[in-house]
Amino acid sequence: MNRPPTILLIGLVALCCSAPGCRSWPGFTSPFGQRAQDTPPVLFSTIPAKEELIAALSVPSSKIQSLQTQGATISVSGIPNIASEISLQRPGRFRFKASSSFMGQLVDMGSNDEMLWFWTSQGSPPDVYFARHDRLAASPIRQRLAVDPSMISEAFGLLDLKPEQVVGEPIAAGKDRLQLVCRQPSPGGDLTRMLFIHSKHGYVLEQQITDAAGKPLLNARLSQQRHYALDGVTLPHEIDLNIPGGDMRVQLHVPRYSLNQPFPNGDATFAFPREQLAQYQLIDIADPSFVPPGQQPPAQYSSPGYPQPQPGVVPGYQTPRAASRAPLQPHRGRLY
Repeated sequence: MNRPPTILLIGLVALCCSAPGCRSWPGFTSPFGQRAQDTPPVLFSTIPAKEELIAALSVPSSKIQSLQTQGATISVSGIPNIASEISLQRPGRFRFKASSSFMGQLVDMGSNDEMLWFWTSQGSPPDVYFARHDRLAASPIRQRLAVDPSMISEAFGLLDLKPEQVVGEPIAAGKDRLQLVCRQPSPGGDLTRMLFIHSKHGYVLEQQITDAAGKPLLNARLSQQRHYALDGVTLPHEIDLNIPGGDMRVQLHVPRYSLNQPFPNGDATFAFPREQLAQYQLIDIADPSFVPPGQQPPAQYSSPGYPQPQPGVVPGYQTPRAASRAPLQPHRGRLY
């Protein structure tokens, strides 16, 4: 995992909900003793029209307001079975932490209403990379984030497709597979996203994303899907993510989900971990003077109106205010 932090940032961002954020588990339900109602319902007997397929793909995102994993493990580029915690709250809060009994805390990554951050103990040095969303949107580095942070939730199959993004009608693509092609605008040019969908059950099996020049950016395979009748959604329990440009592979295994449940730590789940990371230098990737590791800075540089951050200071950051969100509905939540 000792890779340039910007590469790790892009990869892990793609793994997990939206750029501006994310979400106890009494009891246990074994993923291996699946019940009959865990079988996804049959939605289509023939190739559906584009509008029907988009509607089916949009069901999970319309019904899941928050998601938490329990007992999840992640394997990154040869480092296997790292204990991880993923919490997300739509539309944009997110937190991902990974740790090892031998190596301690390995990764802390999050996004809330104001900022995003990324830290790994395996960095050289282990700096904290962060950015406020408003500054990131207008920064030079944003042009280089080919995989948009807003794609994180899509790794769980939570899609928000618009009809105007879809190119043509779905077509057959092998046994029990449909293919749907989408165009998605990005600062670096339109991305092409090819979705492979189960032809009967209507859930995502695979996503392939390429840039405007046709270069592969991301390939995500979703498997071990289970349907949860109470919430009417189908979710994957295995996510295999490959990032060709970063020579990086991420595999996520989720034994159990908690859906639409309150977070044990409330809004603090998505607060920047100031005290825990106080010993590390803070690097603002949205600062125009930021130079990714391994690259040379320009011969001359000026940044009018943008003060250089001091170590240990997050420019403009304040403790996240309580968001004016509709309260969660605990009675709709359930541990799987």
